[in-house]
Amino acid sequence: MELKAIIVDDELIARKTLQAMLAEFCKDIKVVASVSNVNEAEKSIKEHHPDIVFLDIEMPEHNGFELINRFDTLDFEVIFTTAHEEYAAEAFRASCIDYLLKPIHSEHLLEAIAKYKESAMVKDFKVRHKLLMENLSPPNLQIEKMGIVTKEGIHILTIADIIYIKSCSTYSEVYTVTDPMITVSKRLKDLDNIANNSNFFRAHRSYIINLNHCKQYLRSDEQIKMSNNLWVPLSSRSKPFFMNIFKNE
Repeated sequence: MELKAIIVDDELIARKTLQAMLAEFCKDIKVVASVSNVNEAEKSIKEHHPDIVFLDIEMPEHNGFELINRFDTLDFEVIFTTAHEEYAAEAFRASCIDYLLKPIHSEHLLEAIAKYKESAMVKDFKVRHKLLMENLSPPNLQIEKMGIVTKEGIHILTIADIIYIKSCSTYSEVYTVTDPMITVSKRLKDLDNIANNSNFFRAHRSYIINLNHCKQYLRSDEQIKMSNNLWVPLSSRSKPFFMNIFKNE
């Protein structure tokens, strides 16, 4: 099935480069419009009803986030594109399909398209739009939730309820207070934004843990017992940092 895409970027070279990459690597995606600003993008979206919008963030007059705010609901998916790392890519991966840093690499583009196809089974765009709006709100208005796409749909989790996340090669397992285990179609590196939260800690290359859910450290086995009574390994590299966190407690 052919997918329709719109590219929104104020730089002509960036638009042409991305369009050429899609033509070469994503034969089933047709670019129906390539525009340079938010006003043109709004008109094109309403006219063409795209499946995907590749959306730059930094643009004159109106930025990419303002385009999202012009729609009460979204019936398309958003892949942000930008040259600026300070927009905290990981913060948006919970609610948009992906966040591509320029210059865009073909491998990252293909990963983003694959994520779109995985999430295409989930047509609850209202949920995704609500989540996106929450992520675009000022920090003091944000609720501490994140959405993760699974084959069943979208799980909306309270971040504080996450006990730990385990890497399983091409996917991850999320263990929470309310769910024994949720399989997520993202690698651990794509969920690494959670580690930016001061409550989370990389205990091992395959594990990110919530420090508030640690119950016990077993020195003989170098393992940490979590609040769900499961054990997580502590790597030798992470041990000094972990011990330093709890040494006065």
